[in-house]
Amino acid sequence: MKRLCYVSLLFLWSTILLGATVPKSAIVYYGSNISWPMVGVYDYIILEPSHVDTYTHGFKRYRKRIYAYVSIGEVKKTRPWYKTMKKEWLIGENDVWKGEVVDLSNSQYRTFMLDKVIDPLFSRGFKNLFLDTVDVCDRLKDVKKQKACRQGSVALIEEIKRRHPNSGIIINRGFHIVDKIKDKIDAVLFESYYRGLKDKEYVSLSDRDRAWLDTMLAPIQKAGVPVIALDYLENPHSKEAERLIKRLRDRGFIPYVSDRNLDRYGNGGLDVVKREILLIYNGAGNAAAYSTAHVVTSMPLEYQGYIPILYDIRNGLPTGHLEDRFAGVIFEVDRAESDGKRVVDWILKYAKRGLKSMVVGSVFPFGLSEDFYNPLGIGLKKSTCSKQNPKKLVVDRGFFYEMKVPLSDEYTYLFLQKRDEEPLLQYKNHCGETNTLAAKTWWGGYVARQAWVIQYGNDVIWSANPFKIFHQILDLNPLPVPDPTTENGRRVFFTHIDGDGINNRAEWSGQFAGEVVLKKILKKYHVPHSVSVVGGEILPNGLYPKESRDLMAIVRQIYALSNVEAASHTFSHPFKWEKIDRNGNLEPQYRLNIPGYRFNLDFELGGFLNLINRELVPKGKPKANMLFWSGDCLPGDDVVAYVYRHNILNINGGDTYITKDHPWLSYIAPLGLRHGNYWQIYCGEQNENIFTDHFTGLIWGYVKVIQTFKMTDSPRRFKPIDIYYHYYTGSKEASLKAVQKVFDWALKQPVIPLYTSEYIKKVMDFYAASIAKTGSKSWLVTGMDEVRTLRLEGAEYPDIDDSLGCVGYEQERNVTYIHFDGSDRVRLVLGKKKPKWSLQGANGRIGSFRQINNNKWYVKLESYVPLKAVFERKEGCSIHIDPVPDTIRRTRNLLSISYRRNKKANVDVVCQ
Repeated sequence: MKRLCYVSLLFLWSTILLGATVPKSAIVYYGSNISWPMVGVYDYIILEPSHVDTYTHGFKRYRKRIYAYVSIGEVKKTRPWYKTMKKEWLIGENDVWKGEVVDLSNSQYRTFMLDKVIDPLFSRGFKNLFLDTVDVCDRLKDVKKQKACRQGSVALIEEIKRRHPNSGIIINRGFHIVDKIKDKIDAVLFESYYRGLKDKEYVSLSDRDRAWLDTMLAPIQKAGVPVIALDYLENPHSKEAERLIKRLRDRGFIPYVSDRNLDRYGNGGLDVVKREILLIYNGAGNAAAYSTAHVVTSMPLEYQGYIPILYDIRNGLPTGHLEDRFAGVIFEVDRAESDGKRVVDWILKYAKRGLKSMVVGSVFPFGLSEDFYNPLGIGLKKSTCSKQNPKKLVVDRGFFYEMKVPLSDEYTYLFLQKRDEEPLLQYKNHCGETNTLAAKTWWGGYVARQAWVIQYGNDVIWSANPFKIFHQILDLNPLPVPDPTTENGRRVFFTHIDGDGINNRAEWSGQFAGEVVLKKILKKYHVPHSVSVVGGEILPNGLYPKESRDLMAIVRQIYALSNVEAASHTFSHPFKWEKIDRNGNLEPQYRLNIPGYRFNLDFELGGFLNLINRELVPKGKPKANMLFWSGDCLPGDDVVAYVYRHNILNINGGDTYITKDHPWLSYIAPLGLRHGNYWQIYCGEQNENIFTDHFTGLIWGYVKVIQTFKMTDSPRRFKPIDIYYHYYTGSKEASLKAVQKVFDWALKQPVIPLYTSEYIKKVMDFYAASIAKTGSKSWLVTGMDEVRTLRLEGAEYPDIDDSLGCVGYEQERNVTYIHFDGSDRVRLVLGKKKPKWSLQGANGRIGSFRQINNNKWYVKLESYVPLKAVFERKEGCSIHIDPVPDTIRRTRNLLSISYRRNKKANVDVVCQ
């Protein structure tokens, strides 16, 4: 009972703490290209619902704070429901915005709005509404009609709350009805306090206008209803906008400044971190998954917290206010475009808006014409010196990373035409001629030819230092990185099985390989396992009908284990996903050739999962909702869209198999690949099929994955530990022992074992997390429900008293991992010294975390294995743990605990 009191007390304490340090914020964005990292950090997120893809992870993460725009007092002819409205409901026209005024007093119209517009929004997944044109009643000159209109708007809001009692509502203006509905709304928004629009032109408001607004708003503010003030400027990121924001906030409003179309990321007074990088490539030779931009460049960007947004230049150069959203642009096109001037003009245009571009690769997109280089401040010069003469390096700022840059001479030299441009890599030849291979310029900069990456055979090797060069040229700021590789100071460990070969026979016993895996791995290693099956291998209508009964019995035994979660590896195991034709068919040579089966994508993805849950997963266990991609793991955009639209998690793909034979960063894949609005999540490391040369070479070769695990952990931790293999590994003694050896090694490491589904959600959070800088050493972060770790370069200390949701930190290899409790909104404040106490590390997750007051905290730890944890505390702090651990070790500052069997613990911290 005492802890329940702690919970409610702490909720109030946390709310006060966050509210005192970060003022409430709002964004109004009606654009069609929604960036969840840009909008997710706001308290009130008002969006045009027709532009929202409700199946994205970002929408699901931020749904509680998203408000769908609905105009109740006017309707535009472009709305799909306009043609079904009765003419008698339309009583006028708004000449400025070309909208038809609607009779809110008409109960038939209100029922129509509820049934045809509002209820469908809730069916789509929206939880809240922003009701616009509520003030249409105020424009009616007839007093009786005005009163009836206002009563109608109140009745509509009351009916919305009756039908959807947990919904949130923000109204635009509607000042005259607020006193009747103030307990039913979350906030009131109004437009144009200092700057507004007249006939769609930007104007300043008069003192008289503001005086009237003050009269209307005073009772609303006095009643405690939050008020959002929306002002309009052509440039919402100007200094004038900053002054507006301050003035609006000083009046007690939640400010937001945008342009008249509300289709750009405006200014809500939050310093939102732009995490996305526009990565432009040419897909003529390779699909995005095979492009250098993805395979080589994306991973280092992600490690530094940035999100690469791949864009194929064949679609034309992107347009719009890109400077509002992107931290920078990288051109990695590797071929000259037919219209080089168009590319140069684009770079210069956006540079003047503050968006810098970085041009890299063996061939720049504008070829070798001086007409294109000169506007960029770069000169071209034909060398007259012999290529055989020696060269002297004169400038090196961030190169020679994995391999020395070969100073092989070229006929055309690059030189900087302005003195204030900064060379980053430069050499001179024997004749005194200078070639500048990389430079930082006012518009961004470039890295040319072999100074970027070098390719030897299949190896792509970094010449530039990818952990410096982006910051140098694009002026990127270090940021706290949502890190899916680590939780509570421990490296994430998970394991998953692709369903192939369950029916293979063990060479030494004749048992099914699936049964061997069950007995020798799943029952032996008491950690979370994620296990898939291929329907065509186990079902009676599959390839092996005579063995089906026994195989399905094995699968049922596997899925009955308490430490196993179920997944699908599809029904017919597509080998080449891109071969699915426009009619949704996949020919048998690109999948398992199952007698009588006509390929059906719906059954492959969703239908077979339903069968797994109906026939194979025991009652009472969580249902399977994961798909492990098969074959080449290159699903098309429509296929990835399917799994999101059916709430199916996905993983596989990405070629992470860095070893001592190939010790290059390019052998470490990014976290995933973007498909339209969705992300394909890559596995942590490659499976045993790769290390055994498709099971034809060294059958025990999977032991080399230990090299991969080590090289993806040091000197930087790029990946979790993912033991990823197939059932057929149980058919040969050498391959089985190799997997066992890998398990034995991995479980001796300081890890936190998790299910694959939990890792997938971590990566999805990485791509959706939204960050705002709230001070020189503080940040507000949202969307961290699963990722739960922020990584900072160098030795830093969190201020646990002033932070929110922060439980502790761990420092290693000159980085600091800061642990959070899985709250939707967390705040990180860095201090100058170690906190009074912290959780340094644990092999379990935070079940709950509560700050009771300035001196008391409660932590609940939950692990899938016997719990181990380490706490750091200063003198004057006591830590009480229930139940009492089997082993307790104390040093001056550290308290280490472990249990032999228990997997949960309640921890009370008291500091004097």
